[in-house]
Amino acid sequence: MAKYAPTPTTQQINAQNLVLLTSQGEANTARSNNWPVVYWDGFSFLTLPPWVEFGETVEYANVNYTSPKPTPTPPTPPGEYTINFNSEGGAYVPPITATSGTGVTLPGGPIFANHSFSGWFTHKTGGTALTSPYTLSRSTILYAQWVNLGYTVTFNANNGSGGMSPETNTTATALTTNAFTRTGYTFAHWNTAANGSGTTYTNGATYPFTSSVTLYA
Repeated sequence: MAKYAPTPTTQQINAQNLVLLTSQGEANTARSNNWPVVYWDGFSFLTLPPWVEFGETVEYANVNYTSPKPTPTPPTPPGEYTINFNSEGGAYVPPITATSGTGVTLPGGPIFANHSFSGWFTHKTGGTALTSPYTLSRSTILYAQWVNLGYTVTFNANNGSGGMSPETNTTATALTTNAFTRTGYTFAHWNTAANGSGTTYTNGATYPFTSSVTLYA
């Protein structure tokens, strides 16, 4: 590159009116308009004649500034974003914080009895399960979606005889009608305790199926 060395002179330069050359196009524009320009060499600012090409070096002596020398602004560090997880009934999952643009490995499904984990989603219902790595572009909440495997009611004859199959369901449903018998006794009701001290359900009553239970005749 050419190096220009004009006669040393003291120049009063207003740094606010200088143009920082960041491309050849800017250098050409500055040259054609005869603008005072400045070249950043990584350590200091040097004034250049307007005919200088971008990237060429010019030496000036005794350059004075009438205002503070411009300071290049350091690049803004990438932001950090946080994923919060809503387990929708499952066990707590701690949030993940990472730098913008980072690919994050999503956690596995939390514990949730009688439920099968379908994945993490951007909405509580619907949509497509997200995959890892999940790229952070903003802070967000991800929701677990589940398949309810249902709860089971087991029937116990409680000294009676006969057989009844367990009943499994995911929503409130009528209990299977009693099929047990006991000599000298008439079926009264079901109870969650063998001694009758628990919750009572009549024959064919609706059970919520929000938990598994053994019912005693």
